[in-house]
Amino acid sequence: MNRFFPAATRRHLAVLIILFCAIAPAFAQRQMERLGRGVVVLHSATSQAYIGWRLLATDSTEVGFNLYRSANGAAAVKLNSSVITNTTDFLDTTANFTISNSWYVVPVTNGVEAAPSAAFGLAANSPVRQYLSWPLHAVTGGANAPYDVKFCWVGDLDGDGEYDYVVDRQSTTGGANQYLQAYKRDGTFLWQLDCGYNSTNQYNIEPGASAISVGHGDCVTVYDLDGDGKAEVCIRTARGVVLPDGTTITGPDDTTQYLSILDGVTGHELARTTITNMWPADGPMNAHFGIMYCDGVHPSLLIHCENRNAAQAFQRETMTYDYRNGQLTRRWFHTPAAGANESWGHQIRIMDVNHDGIDDLINVGSVLNGADGSVTQLTGDEAVSMNFWGFTPALFPQLNVAFENFMKKSGGEQKSECLIPATVGDLVTSGKAKCKVLRSADSWFGVTYREDRPVVVENIRKLIAKGDYPEKLWA
Repeated sequence: MNRFFPAATRRHLAVLIILFCAIAPAFAQRQMERLGRGVVVLHSATSQAYIGWRLLATDSTEVGFNLYRSANGAAAVKLNSSVITNTTDFLDTTANFTISNSWYVVPVTNGVEAAPSAAFGLAANSPVRQYLSWPLHAVTGGANAPYDVKFCWVGDLDGDGEYDYVVDRQSTTGGANQYLQAYKRDGTFLWQLDCGYNSTNQYNIEPGASAISVGHGDCVTVYDLDGDGKAEVCIRTARGVVLPDGTTITGPDDTTQYLSILDGVTGHELARTTITNMWPADGPMNAHFGIMYCDGVHPSLLIHCENRNAAQAFQRETMTYDYRNGQLTRRWFHTPAAGANESWGHQIRIMDVNHDGIDDLINVGSVLNGADGSVTQLTGDEAVSMNFWGFTPALFPQLNVAFENFMKKSGGEQKSECLIPATVGDLVTSGKAKCKVLRSADSWFGVTYREDRPVVVENIRKLIAKGDYPEKLWA
């Protein structure tokens, strides 16, 4: 999917393009997924196939590729006249789509071919479409059809080097049990988990203890945490969850929550631990799940969670877990000190801020050190990304068209969103619009949570006092 990213800002709304040469420090090799080339072929037009494949982090900077096609099982023919070095995709306009075809790539370094990738095939007379498709398995025991999908997580569940899929299944009627299903890359159904009666409350701020994919909380992720070549499924569970083998999770109440690690192929629960909740009287926690390398080498699971007290103030916790040798171990735990300015955003951002090889968690205005969860104060010189737009009236007719198309396609889906940045991105990539980045020396401030309001009010007051804003700002 093409995306357009608007102006990046930090403390001052600005875009900094920095070109530098430096001697990078040497870090230990990260434990990464054992992935193949991920060759995918789409019958993208009547006489055209789109082929895409994966560039691996371990590839040499000198690597290139040869692309081969086998027609109806015959000997493969190379399609490119010279080694492909500037992209990892190709348009094949010479295939005969009335017969079956398969494609594969071979990496080339210094003129020498290495082992070929796995092949991807299209059946004879395959339909023209811009996507891959496989049928979803009917929700077993689901009494509130139809069941839609909100999120899809990818990981190599079976260890064949290619991504498989884990999807949520949510009733479009609302207020019903949620489900989680796993599929192999070819669409083979693997297993289903019933999130139980504690998933029926799907209020986007404070959902039930085992609800998933609610608001901006996912409470699921997929990754190879123990380095065995197969991805595990990490999910927040609670009393009433029915595991794929039919076992029902029990617990002391409907607030206690667990972290469960599932085998990607069978759904068997490999490990479980209780998620810390410092304020159980205020209800369960909703959470973001993520992956970060807290020691610079091995992946850990990040849980970034919150609930609200009676005064509607957010109460927040962050913790990381290691899954090694069949055991779950909490690495660190953090909750903001009273009065601390550790505002959160609606997403999680994980990166190595100080270039020490260890991932950090980027909040709004603060950073948690990935090694121990301690707060790393920002200097003000770090670049961060915020959204700030200015449009001319010429955009509005385009937005009207986009919104009409959205309503025709998704108007009956309550959880669907018509995103303005997506429309802008489509216009820019199609050459119908341009976006200019403007520099500004002004400090940025804004409201994400109610706690931000006093800061915004005071900043506006100062701007009025300086004469930058009129006394009657909204007149």
